[in-house]
Amino acid sequence: MRGHIKNIYELTDLPIGDLFEMIDAFFTADTRSIKNPVEKMDGQNLTFTVIDGELRFFFKGTSLASIRSGGLNYRGICEKYDNEEKASVRQAYLDAYTSLKSVVKRHVGFFNNGTTVVESALIDPKNMNTIPYKNS
Repeated sequence: MRGHIKNIYELTDLPIGDLFEMIDAFFTADTRSIKNPVEKMDGQNLTFTVIDGELRFFFKGTSLASIRSGGLNYRGICEKYDNEEKASVRQAYLDAYTSLKSVVKRHVGFFNNGTTVVESALIDPKNMNTIPYKNS
């Protein structure tokens, strides 16, 4: 298993009409309503599961072997990103961990003790992976 969120060109079941609608919408957009445009570069990969009742995070390049290794809990995230240069990354993951902890607790059975994982991307204003533009 490799962590990956599909790009539009990988959506082979996307009806061609839907693709044309998206392209048309892009070119006919009223740019006067766009206030502070930014280009999304990439979110931080975040794959998670629950093992032995505890939320565990995995990061870019998640594999079956890394899942079997158990992932990182809150303390593990702090240790992985203990460098001050990574403070914004650490805080974004810790905030996500805190937010997800109560949700996954209510749905612990879904994760089958680590055999089911959820792959997502984390976009957080503390660690923005975007390019701000000066003009619309």
